[in-house]
Amino acid sequence: MKWYQQYFFNKRDWLLCNYKQLGLSEAECLLCLLIEFAKEKNIKIDYHFFEKYFNDRQETDKVLNSLVSKAYLHIDISGDDIKYELDNIYEEKNTPVSDNLFDLFEQVFARPLNATEYEKLAKMCLHYSDEDIKKALRMADAYNEHKMNYVEAILKKNHEEE
Repeated sequence: MKWYQQYFFNKRDWLLCNYKQLGLSEAECLLCLLIEFAKEKNIKIDYHFFEKYFNDRQETDKVLNSLVSKAYLHIDISGDDIKYELDNIYEEKNTPVSDNLFDLFEQVFARPLNATEYEKLAKMCLHYSDEDIKKALRMADAYNEHKMNYVEAILKKNHEEE
């Protein structure tokens, strides 16, 4: 049994304490909390369930898609049954990004990172090692390109070449 499946582990408390380090927005965190709550209480999860908390289906879809793209959420559809699985969010590969990496980016960029950049960096950490990210940051800095998209492009290019 995995650590997050132990009876004493409170997933909602953990999510509330770690959502920023995981690169989740407040809306994404809310959706994760709602899913965990519904699963714990055996409440059917559908759009009607989310209607109370999100403005419309488009907003709900946007948040769901974001969580799926981050590989935190897996949606399993079989017949009329829809299952929402968040186990990936607790896996070690999704442990919080080192504060040193955020500090390094802010130091090299000579400015604080904005929310979008924090999210991109957290996403990059899911796909690339810290060393690869640091190497890409050094290359971007050498070309005086202090943009997260530029660092991401270097990472993608280096990964394709391997």
